[in-house]
Amino acid sequence: MTKGPTILLGVFALLLLTLLVGKLHESDNRADPTEDAPSHGSPPQTNGPELPTTATTGNPAHDILVALSPANQARALAKSAGEGCVGTQAFFMGIDPKDLTAYWSVRCTNGRSYEVAIAANDTGHSEVADCDVLKAVRISCFAKLDSQ
Repeated sequence: MTKGPTILLGVFALLLLTLLVGKLHESDNRADPTEDAPSHGSPPQTNGPELPTTATTGNPAHDILVALSPANQARALAKSAGEGCVGTQAFFMGIDPKDLTAYWSVRCTNGRSYEVAIAANDTGHSEVADCDVLKAVRISCFAKLDSQ
């Protein structure tokens, strides 16, 4: 598989994740038993402004990823990495303060590891790098960015 389809597959996986989390959030909101109660002419009761259910780092795809379980983070990142990766461990490396790109790594069952850089835009465009290649330039995929 070439890099272009791999990146597109990663973007598709993150968009699919975005839609799934959105649908789950909508179904949670509909589960409110008071929603179908008769109104009796009074305005609905509110408890103040609705708080976000995920972090707001300025990187929407990263915020969704953070809200997932570790196993689902590994699955999502593995789909972005492609290359036959079945994710076993996800690791958050950090966010670049200049452009809010989020850097994650994923370990795969085939012994390979990949860094996934997730852009801070509406599509969550991602770029993937093999951790063995990054190791050659002294970047460790399983260490925080600020410690390298």
